[in-house]
Amino acid sequence: MRPALFCAVFLTLITCIINAQDAEGYAQKALESIQAGDLNKTVLYAEKSAALFESEGWFPEDYFAVLFIGGKAYNGLGRPDEARKLLERGSNRIQTEPSLIFGLLINELGLAYKTLGDLGTAVSLFRRGLGIFGKTGDEGKRFAGITTYNIALCEMSAGNYSEGLSSLKKAEQAISETGGNEDPMYPLIFNLYGLYHYYTGNFTEAESYYNRALSLHKKISGTDTYEYATTLNNLAQLYLQQSKYAEAEIYTKNALRIYTKTIGVKHPDYIISVNNLGLIYRYLERFAGAESLYQFSADLNKELFGDKSPQYALSLNNLADLYLYLGDYKLAESYFTTAVNIYADMYGTENPDYLRGLSNLGLLYNAKGDYTKAEALFRKVIEVREKILGLTHPDYATSLNNLGMCLFNLGRYREAEDLLNRSLAVYKMNFGEYHTNYAMALGNLAQLYSTSGNYKAAEELLLKSLEIREKIHGKHHSNYALGLISLGQLYYLTGDYAKSEFYYQSALDLTEAITGKNHVSYAANLASMAKLWFALGNFKKAFEFMDVAIEIYKRLNAVKQLDYAMTLNSFGEMLVQAAYFDDAEKYFSEALQLVKESVGTKHNFYATCLNGLGLTYSFSGRPEKAQKYYAEALEIIKEQFGTQNHNYLLLNNNLSLTYSLLHDYDNALKYIKEAYETGKEVLGENHPDVILSMINMADIMMAKGDNEDAEKVVTDMFTIKQNMARKLLPALSESEKADFLTKDDYIYDMAFSFSSASDPVSYKDIYEKALFRKGLLLNSSTGTRAFITRSGDENLKKKYSEWLSVKQLLSGLYNLTAVQRSTSGYDTDSLEQLANTLEKEISGLSASFRDFVLVPDVKWTELRDNLREGDIL
Repeated sequence: MRPALFCAVFLTLITCIINAQDAEGYAQKALESIQAGDLNKTVLYAEKSAALFESEGWFPEDYFAVLFIGGKAYNGLGRPDEARKLLERGSNRIQTEPSLIFGLLINELGLAYKTLGDLGTAVSLFRRGLGIFGKTGDEGKRFAGITTYNIALCEMSAGNYSEGLSSLKKAEQAISETGGNEDPMYPLIFNLYGLYHYYTGNFTEAESYYNRALSLHKKISGTDTYEYATTLNNLAQLYLQQSKYAEAEIYTKNALRIYTKTIGVKHPDYIISVNNLGLIYRYLERFAGAESLYQFSADLNKELFGDKSPQYALSLNNLADLYLYLGDYKLAESYFTTAVNIYADMYGTENPDYLRGLSNLGLLYNAKGDYTKAEALFRKVIEVREKILGLTHPDYATSLNNLGMCLFNLGRYREAEDLLNRSLAVYKMNFGEYHTNYAMALGNLAQLYSTSGNYKAAEELLLKSLEIREKIHGKHHSNYALGLISLGQLYYLTGDYAKSEFYYQSALDLTEAITGKNHVSYAANLASMAKLWFALGNFKKAFEFMDVAIEIYKRLNAVKQLDYAMTLNSFGEMLVQAAYFDDAEKYFSEALQLVKESVGTKHNFYATCLNGLGLTYSFSGRPEKAQKYYAEALEIIKEQFGTQNHNYLLLNNNLSLTYSLLHDYDNALKYIKEAYETGKEVLGENHPDVILSMINMADIMMAKGDNEDAEKVVTDMFTIKQNMARKLLPALSESEKADFLTKDDYIYDMAFSFSSASDPVSYKDIYEKALFRKGLLLNSSTGTRAFITRSGDENLKKKYSEWLSVKQLLSGLYNLTAVQRSTSGYDTDSLEQLANTLEKEISGLSASFRDFVLVPDVKWTELRDNLREGDIL
């Protein structure tokens, strides 16, 4: 607690103890100095007084009083280690007889340990102080309330929010009984309630408590106090989390102004606020300003606490985080490692700060692509957190999530899925579903499902995540923009370009509103939009967007970021497809060099750039050169992730195609079979890339003259497709059915082209599978309308009419631009869901309808025998 809150309370108590002897004379001067706010003189007189008492071997209560005053002054000056040393000279001599001054000294020692980051020792001391105050009668009740408040603060700092809330309620009860609701402790209690709601994701309640605390501070002690500045600082952190950067900057600067007048610049809380301002500048991408503030705080912490202190380690950690964001991995690793070593030396390897440092280092290795090191660190953190926090702590959930994403990057999807689901369950148990961490974990799990081809599950999770982000942050927040981008990416992957364009454009507009156009996030959104425009055939717009995105990265001096390299890589992929091979080669080569300088040659991004160069040479008629790059990329993927992953499939497929171009069909078949077997194991036989491998395999077999083997592969593929149709079509809407069935036209054309005319059995088989598909397609469109029109079911007709109206409205909306749709007053997502729901309700109205929608197998001979004159099969 600050001196101002205690002086009036202790004045009578301490004055009675101090007398005019030499030691007591210095003690009197120490008391007068702390009352005058001169903390430097206070510690000088307190040290002299304590030394005189100790030289005489005389330890009355006034000795402990002067230690308490000196310790409080040291804490007020931000010198907790000196406070600890002075106070421990008295704590070891405390008598068994209860005394308020003993409890006060122990409480102040606890505050020193709290500032030093040793929360466990701090709580033990606070509980010891509580025991002393409990024996001093009514006069100790208020101090017991203050000490309980300190326990609550420590518990929340350690992430034990429910325990902290329980302690805080006890503290409030004690303060209410002794001081009433205008006690100087009350605004601090409101401030801590605000922190609780902030930590648990209830930002509305947090803001309400912070503002109540400010009002009480202003009423009780004015606005130029340390306590008022601290609440301003907490509000600023809340606004930062809500992407209200302007408000966050204003509140932080006001807090710094007050701190400068009350505690000076060489104080831990002033330095923390400097760090907070640096973080705001980082989010605003004022990187030079952020780096300058972080370095300033590091220099101050080094001066005040030394280069082996946890405060200095925190500054290094902030600098490392900035350099990680900027892509300077070498400098980031150096600072993260130094910080971790400081925490280990200070606290050992089971301290929360040490574990957070290890996690940060793991995140760095994960970003660099050094997944083996990252995995080892994440597993170590999980092991220790499980031991000291248990299986239900939010920090344990974060550790599971980190490891899950690391294993996802390694292609170990089953293990990753289990960890991410466990992480979700712990977050939900602690915070409920409407919390930032839960939304983030949903997004990570959705990314896994999307990568493994389970797009429906990914969509459900991303929509839920977006709903949570909206409820927590509203629609004007960077986290909400991230949710929009994720959905845009998913719909881009699934080919639903209308929805993709809607979400990408919404994210782009929101990012511009929050950060402006001169921001890396805006550049990344432009790059995503560019890929979409390219897919839609608008090459001119796609290239314009990419040019602007690249220019923003350069202007912000963010060209070391991996995102910049991958933007160049994406541009290269577009240029290859547009047959601008020289330009594509230039962009791929630049991206390759940047990745090499940033994370080395063993990263999957490096393999991605090699693959891009391979594509360039393949499409430009240089398959021999392409093989070299594909082979190198394949070795990286194999070494980093093994053979059971998606990229291994794709690279084998690409290598196979180069051998086909060189008419080396034996090697082509070898690599495509490897791709197929890998895909079947990793993704399942229904995945589009596995089907593509089967098509390529059949094509190579046909080129070799192995028509019989080719026909077998295609027949197996038809069986897979037919089984998928049986399972999926009853639950799909009409447009989904049509998309599903018509996208495979080319497969049937290929099958008929190489099916042997001398083998009527193979022709019959292919005809029957084609008839099955055509029957489904007919019944999913024209047949559906005819059936419903003929039915006598009025409810069925009504549902069908509603469905047609919704689909016609959607059709009109999708002819508008994204901006026009956003101001139309209609929610396209809700309308799409309504349309799908209506059709599924129609499908469920009668068994006859379901039978009509999903036709049984049809023998082509049966149709031929029933043809009338003029009919065509």
